[in-house]
Amino acid sequence: EASRNHRNGLTMSGLPLADGPSATGSSLGSYGNNTVSNSKLVDNARYGVEVIGGTNIGVNANDLQGNDMGVVVRGGAEDVSVVGNRVTEPIRQGIAIRDGVTKSVITGNIVSGGNTSVYLRDSAATVQRNTLSDADSHAISLVGSVSETKVTENTISGRGPSAIDTKRAADVNMHRWKNDEGNWHDTTPFVVTLKRFLQPLTAMWLFLAALLIFTAARGARRIRRVVHPYADKSPVTDGRTLSAGSVPVSNENHLGAR
Repeated sequence: EASRNHRNGLTMSGLPLADGPSATGSSLGSYGNNTVSNSKLVDNARYGVEVIGGTNIGVNANDLQGNDMGVVVRGGAEDVSVVGNRVTEPIRQGIAIRDGVTKSVITGNIVSGGNTSVYLRDSAATVQRNTLSDADSHAISLVGSVSETKVTENTISGRGPSAIDTKRAADVNMHRWKNDEGNWHDTTPFVVTLKRFLQPLTAMWLFLAALLIFTAARGARRIRRVVHPYADKSPVTDGRTLSAGSVPVSNENHLGAR
């Protein structure tokens, strides 16, 4: 158990002892094959667990309460598993994978509270089957180069601008992602949503659709009257037959008769 430390509850560094030739001939290779599990890390001022570099690292089945961030993996670590941890009420991020981490797996974790449940930046990870709740910004944020990252089968709830934030990701591939976001409440202001929707091309298509609807509605109001094609050739009379006695005789006819 590690609690109320001024910095991290626990730090594991697998970085090489030297990054080039040294006077003591220190090793240039990374270290690894380490695991922290079944530990309790509470209210530490920085991170509950920090992993810096190394290979084949496990952070499994730990209880992390409070802390600025729960689990942070960085520094080009490789083949890292963050599995089955419970992260409660971090101040900022529950689990953060960043700065060149590869072949990492984040699965079976329960993260509640905080600003962002899972944060990935310029790294590759499989984020799968986690329960993420009560974040007030994003459940998952992807930033930078994350082309090999996969996010699927997570149960997400909370409220904020978006459940899965990919706006800052340069090459995200969301093909075949499937997550349960039914209990996420989008708090994006209406004006922001409208600006996002009304892109130039979208506005043009909306204008054309409105013009088409207006033209169709105006044309429907004009009821065309059906006119007989030979209406101008019809008799002057209204069709009733007049008798000879009923035809008026002009004065000229009377004078001619005399």
